[in-house]
Amino acid sequence: MQNLIFSPFRRFVLPALLLCTGAVAWASSHREAPLIANDPLADNTDVYAFRSPDNPNTITLIACYIPAELPFGGPNFHTFGENIRYEVHVDNDPGKPGDEITYRFTFTRVNEDPSTFFRVRLGKENLKVSYKCERSTDGGQSWQTIVQNGNVPPPYVGTRSIESPVGLNTTYADLMKKGIMAASTGEQVFCGPVDDPFFVDLGGVFDLGNMPRQDGNFRDGLGQYNCHAICLQVPISTLLKTGASPTPASILDPNYVIGVWASTSRRATRTLNTTGNGYNDSGDWAARLPETLITDCVPGLRALIVHDLKTLACDARAAGCAVVVSGHSHRPLIERRDGVLYLNPGSAGPRRFRLPLSCGWLGLDADGRLHAGIESLEPD
Repeated sequence: MQNLIFSPFRRFVLPALLLCTGAVAWASSHREAPLIANDPLADNTDVYAFRSPDNPNTITLIACYIPAELPFGGPNFHTFGENIRYEVHVDNDPGKPGDEITYRFTFTRVNEDPSTFFRVRLGKENLKVSYKCERSTDGGQSWQTIVQNGNVPPPYVGTRSIESPVGLNTTYADLMKKGIMAASTGEQVFCGPVDDPFFVDLGGVFDLGNMPRQDGNFRDGLGQYNCHAICLQVPISTLLKTGASPTPASILDPNYVIGVWASTSRRATRTLNTTGNGYNDSGDWAARLPETLITDCVPGLRALIVHDLKTLACDARAAGCAVVVSGHSHRPLIERRDGVLYLNPGSAGPRRFRLPLSCGWLGLDADGRLHAGIESLEPD
């Protein structure tokens, strides 16, 4: 099960996995946690940690995300999400709070061929995905980039897309091999789509706990479904507790026991407006702006500034204001009402609907009379 941790980032975590050299434990989540089920790109399903059979001097760490992917789910095939931090955490010292080692992954998508909806065509990918991998060894106080432009293999769209001259003109095995990146600090890293390795009879589990099934026929609920995996092959020397001997005293040597867990984080959000009046700015600076402001622009010239003119609750003339500046509609406007100048400068962008891009100005002539103007920002 995932748990929700409240922090500056909304974090979704898969609980710690205890690893001793030669021993493995598993935990799994495939859409049963109700909150994270609504955000599959940030849903971490499984964590695996084991001594690498191909290189016994390393530990393999695997974190899987995005449960129950249909491999043929085009044209919008599954991939890692942007604006999400994917992290794999290692705690090698239970006597200290926090994690000693954290690997952080952030992903970027680029559309190499905007002229087509096909995922792959003529050597280009419609959604080319790359990543940056950072490592922290001081509890997240500082980060070192160890893979700058990691390559994420595309999904296996089909033989024509992968192998033919009108596709990528290669083999999928070669694409997967090219997805294995060498980190600057000695790790091997792979991020990409894989067949979900976990076996669980999901249908039986949620059929009133029919597990083992009363008819005796188990079914792999994840068979022929994919997930996206982050895989790290890490030298044991990197994972050792500070001060630990190069070799364990026994299989139960506490200096050779590590906790491994995975998480995802999205930026926290804050509601700045609940009235639906169209604010598009965010951040602390925007939160500090009042809905209505009366200010003396220059001595003797008082202006009233309001976001939406329809919400103006005071009499501008009675307040001694010579000008009212408003926005909201993105429609440029200059008019006078009851001796007061009203100015809506429009919007400098981004464009809304088909409204023009513009800005406004206010000025005083030599006689102290107030004037206003609208300047077009449309490209020539």
